Amino acid sequence: CSNRLAIYRRPKLRQTITDNFPSRLSRLTHTKRPPKFPGRFKLPPLPAPAQNMVFTVHGDPPMSWLVPSFPRELAFVALGGGFPESPAYAAKAAEMMAARSGPFYVMMQAEGDNQKIWPAAQEVLGRYGITFNPEDCVKYRAAVGRNDHPYQLCPVQPPRTGSK
Repeated sequence: CSNRLAIYRRPKLRQTITDNFPSRLSRLTHTKRPPKFPGRFKLPPLPAPAQNMVFTVHGDPPMSWLVPSFPRELAFVALGGGFPESPAYAAKAAEMMAARSGPFYVMMQAEGDNQKIWPAAQEVLGRYGITFNPEDCVKYRAAVGRNDHPYQLCPVQPPRTGSK
């Protein structure tokens, strides 16, 4: 008899857990970005985040830890960061650009030698027909605890389509 009671109670317990689980799972799977990172950031003024896009161009140091601090509508695409960039990946990046009016930006580290950082970024972006002028880059503060990790954001010129 106690055996039946245990069998009977387990499904109820599982049902209770699974009844709540889909709503929790739904919140997790529909969240595009994790909660804001507990650091200090200076964010750039973005004219229209739903129309803007930011490219990151290096995987070391990683830049993705900054993404949750930006507006949710802002699109990010990692280029040259170690993720395999197949023709389908490049096509998706181009599709995302085409769906937004801009302006577009590149986000890079601001620690270190810009004379090395900027050419490396130009090389990665150049594979996609994207360019930027280093003179237009603006440095912003970002820190985790006592560790400063500034970044720079530069407006980019997307690839030209068609001929005029």
